[in-house]
Amino acid sequence: MKTKTIVIVVVSACGALFIAAVASCAGFFFLTFRNMDTTLSPTIDELFAAIDNETFANTYDTHTTTELQQTVTRQQYGELGLTIKTRLGSLKSKSLRQFNVRQFNANRYADVVYNATFENGSGTISGRFKKDGDRWLVVSFRVNSPEFQKDLATGKCPYCGEPHTSNAKFCPKCGKPLTSDQPVTESDDKGDIITR
Repeated sequence: MKTKTIVIVVVSACGALFIAAVASCAGFFFLTFRNMDTTLSPTIDELFAAIDNETFANTYDTHTTTELQQTVTRQQYGELGLTIKTRLGSLKSKSLRQFNVRQFNANRYADVVYNATFENGSGTISGRFKKDGDRWLVVSFRVNSPEFQKDLATGKCPYCGEPHTSNAKFCPKCGKPLTSDQPVTESDDKGDIITR
């Protein structure tokens, strides 16, 4: 065989191996992506069904981890469900946008982000889940949507200065209760917080 023919055969074989490796990696990623969606989607669907039925607070004991329970009270958790229902309405559809699975010692965690469509607009659902036997429990749960920004009050939280919706009972940043007898805070044109 001529040297030129040998080089062509070797380059072709390397190219074919490279294409096969890329296809295998893409196939593996696709299967992992589908598996993660299939695994976590029922848990998220259960949470949103509870939001629709106004029983979201009941999932505090059955669907959350001690990590979440140490930072969020049952009342705050229930208020989150009520806020989602009031502002966004029912979840109409969702599609997995990204995920990350990690193993820490004996614990397995999954971070997910879904694009979501609700009755009253679109948004994203993001959360961290912890594997507990054959179930995934909520470590953190967040829904973002432009709908939450449409009704910002002119005042801000008297404790941290975070803007909040006019019907908010708790500050979205520091979690402290907001009552009508507290001073209203505003920002001046320098960004400083002013209390009246």
